[in-house]
Amino acid sequence: MKKMMMLMVFLASAVLAFSATKGSEKPIPFEKLPKMAQEFIHTHFKGVKVVKCEVESPWTQFDVRMANGYELEFDRAGNWTEIQKEKGGISSSILGVLPQRSYSYLQSNYSGVSVEKIERQKKGFKVSLNTQSEETEIHFSKDGRFLSKKVD
Repeated sequence: MKKMMMLMVFLASAVLAFSATKGSEKPIPFEKLPKMAQEFIHTHFKGVKVVKCEVESPWTQFDVRMANGYELEFDRAGNWTEIQKEKGGISSSILGVLPQRSYSYLQSNYSGVSVEKIERQKKGFKVSLNTQSEETEIHFSKDGRFLSKKVD
């Protein structure tokens, strides 16, 4: 019985310790972002103030919020993994980070539709669109080929 109680206390402590570190975000100065992330921001958001920089543990993901409403995520190497802007959508200059083929597909098939989020995934890219009546996700391969569309 005593061993069982000790085991329960140990497990409860382990769960609490893990949950305390899981997904914890810590503010950091801009200079602590990986160089590639800093360069991306300087290139694509020249003159835009950085409102917030955070590092998310334990996976080491960096979250950045810009004064113009963009929210950016970078991996530990500084590669962008997500770009989001709900009001007004993502500008065409930022959409240019996608492969040319997927950028052209969006321009041809969804001209005038608000792109709210682009995500870099293991197998390619996911683009989230918001029309007046529905939300659409479009999946592209790494080289920008159209793969699928999901409408909610």
